[in-house]
Amino acid sequence: MEDFVASNQLHIINEERTLKTFQGSRGESNIYLTIANNKMLANIQKWDISEEESASDHNFIKFNITIDKDERLATYDPGRLRIKEHKYSEFYENLQRIASVTFKLEDRGRSNEFLDEALTQKLEATRDVQEFTEKLEEVIQKAGKETSGSSNKAKQKAKGKTVPWWTNGLTIMRKKTNALRRRYQRTTSNEALREGRKTQYNKAKAEYQAAVRKEKTRSWKEYCTTTSPCNPWNEVYKLASKKTRSKSTIMTLQKPDGTKTESTEETLRLILHQLTPEDNPQEDTHHHITVREQTEQPLNTPNDKEFTMEEVEQVIESLKQKKVPGLSGITNEIAKLIFKAIPKTITSMYNKCLKTGSFPANWKIAKVIPITKPGKEGVGIRQCTDQSAC
Repeated sequence: MEDFVASNQLHIINEERTLKTFQGSRGESNIYLTIANNKMLANIQKWDISEEESASDHNFIKFNITIDKDERLATYDPGRLRIKEHKYSEFYENLQRIASVTFKLEDRGRSNEFLDEALTQKLEATRDVQEFTEKLEEVIQKAGKETSGSSNKAKQKAKGKTVPWWTNGLTIMRKKTNALRRRYQRTTSNEALREGRKTQYNKAKAEYQAAVRKEKTRSWKEYCTTTSPCNPWNEVYKLASKKTRSKSTIMTLQKPDGTKTESTEETLRLILHQLTPEDNPQEDTHHHITVREQTEQPLNTPNDKEFTMEEVEQVIESLKQKKVPGLSGITNEIAKLIFKAIPKTITSMYNKCLKTGSFPANWKIAKVIPITKPGKEGVGIRQCTDQSAC
């Protein structure tokens, strides 16, 4: 094992602890290892062996994984922001409060009209439309989360997420077993007392394990009877016949030479190369040459007219409802609410982009998911770009 770890530039994260990863009637030992490569080594912190009862002779191993700012940005997905109609007023109040703090506005009575005018002045005074759009997007996200309570619900959901067979009774039994276990392990000076507490702990542990098995069996029986046994298409049949759909990640694609990609990185490079090919002038067709020459000619046309508030409103109001938002989580419904609150700011923002010829980078971020249709898994990325294949 040591030779394997050293030859592959791996590192063992385990640290010396009083507890062992395995503790049973046959003895105790650190038979479980946490191994990381060079890249992950710096991201793993607070490695420890948990004192929580695992209902077996094998103890839980816990540690934290940290990621840097760029990685958090790449994986950031706040989810879809949802605001019910009866909370529109609350959303506007949160929007006004958070915007006043973020943009450092003078508090002269909070209203949509004041906010719209103040933000417009801030926008006209700034040279960096990118920074303004990022701040405004952040304000909308915070206001939406506070109004919908999505952040708190998400935390509660993540914290309370458990297996379907878990009950409050099992929670109480687990806490009791953990307490008896800690009391037994910390009794070291009196051997007779230690043996007595060990017996109490083993008894509580056996009762806890039996209760877990009972709840698992009950839950499975209940699951098997959720639909009529006369229905051959119920969930039990699908599981037995392996017809349940599972989420899968495309790891391999066919390259132009007929071979297959061998890693996720190679697959992503192939997708990027095929969908965003290199701009090589030597491969230009006659049409491409003409277009390239036109782009190099100086523009003598008059500047485009500024967008009017009515034009922007018409476009925003035409956005369809219940469409999947971008990574910002801002839906079309929220976009309409924002325009009603600060129409002058939104119009000025688009005109600022038009005048400066800039397109904010945060508007360019998208999540692309290539999907191959069933039965056409063998096609390459070039064929997969055709609508008939994907």
